[in-house]
Amino acid sequence: TGGGVERAQVAAAENYVATVTDSSGRFVLPRLALGTQSIYVRALGYLPRRLVVDIVDGGSEPERIVLQRPPTTLRAVTVRAVRSYAGFEVRRTSGVGLFLDEAAIQRRNPLIFADIMRSLPGVGVLPVKSFSAKFYTRLGIKECEPSVWVDGVEVLSRTQDLDAYVDVSNVRAVEVYSSPAEVPAGFAGDPFCGAVLIWTRRPSK
Repeated sequence: TGGGVERAQVAAAENYVATVTDSSGRFVLPRLALGTQSIYVRALGYLPRRLVVDIVDGGSEPERIVLQRPPTTLRAVTVRAVRSYAGFEVRRTSGVGLFLDEAAIQRRNPLIFADIMRSLPGVGVLPVKSFSAKFYTRLGIKECEPSVWVDGVEVLSRTQDLDAYVDVSNVRAVEVYSSPAEVPAGFAGDPFCGAVLIWTRRPSK
């Protein structure tokens, strides 16, 4: 339509840098390394996009990205305010993975999402900047950044800048799977690392 798409997720996979578009559809990805970069864009109601750009010294012209609507039209649906995290209790009884319910999260009194992950077995937290941190999972001597799912939708930037997408005060439950073999069907975003599933009470940021 020619209008800007607000709150689209934009990520550079090679640098683990991500952001969201503003009300006019504009975005800035800072600290990108020089050279060829893959840029991923995703927004609700649009088909995801992947494009390749060349980052050169001295700046570059603004990149214009056009998102397409899906070709199929869905029937009218009713949206309710209560989000479902169906399967959380079932998976918790399986004995595979780590599970934090709302009471356990509140006891940790988190300021940022990484505070929920601190001191969990098989999880490490790495500060990035003030009031920001990313985390990784450990399996034996191997460390890797897990894929992250919020209310069933994969976050492209994984753990980096997760607080831009998730209001920690809204988090209802968290599931942590350190090994890719433990990840439940339907949430396997990375074949070489585990996954973190986040469930919220109200819509995230």
